[in-house]
Amino acid sequence: MPGVLTGFAAAVTAVTGLIVALPKACVHRSTSSTPVATAATCAEPRPGGISSAGNVIGTTVSFPSGDEILIGEGNHRVLFKVLSGAVEERTDNTLALSLRLRVTNYTSVAVFCGNSLGLLVDKVQRSPVGTTHLDTPVDSNSARDAQATFELPHGAHRVTLTVVDPRSNSGDTCKLPLDLAPPKS
Repeated sequence: MPGVLTGFAAAVTAVTGLIVALPKACVHRSTSSTPVATAATCAEPRPGGISSAGNVIGTTVSFPSGDEILIGEGNHRVLFKVLSGAVEERTDNTLALSLRLRVTNYTSVAVFCGNSLGLLVDKVQRSPVGTTHLDTPVDSNSARDAQATFELPHGAHRVTLTVVDPRSNSGDTCKLPLDLAPPKS
């Protein structure tokens, strides 16, 4: 009998661990590839995603591991989808990366995404220098299109969009790699 109770206690502990860990999962998604799930940081880049051109200096923005970050599961998830990206020259030393995003809130409460986005450039975390429609809550079971603009140095080719889980104060962060390809000569 004591062995049965010990086994039952181990099973309850394992199920509890899954219940706690699963809502924090991040998933990379692309319209052309299968989702990849991870705990706090999304998986290694996978081919696929979208690219966007037509910006001032001709730099292409592509998303090698997909163009979406899904945080959470079931009725506790928030989806960040990159709709497009463009790079413009600001000064001799600075570029501006503008990302159009759609934030879809599948939770039962409004989420505030104003402080959720960042950009990792050469191991330095950068905040947006400008945002549109990220400073207002995304209502329950609805979506909001938004824009975030980041400054980065000339020569930056590989940057990472970071999204902090807006559902809690846990600090859990998902990452979405972006490639900035210079114009082809």
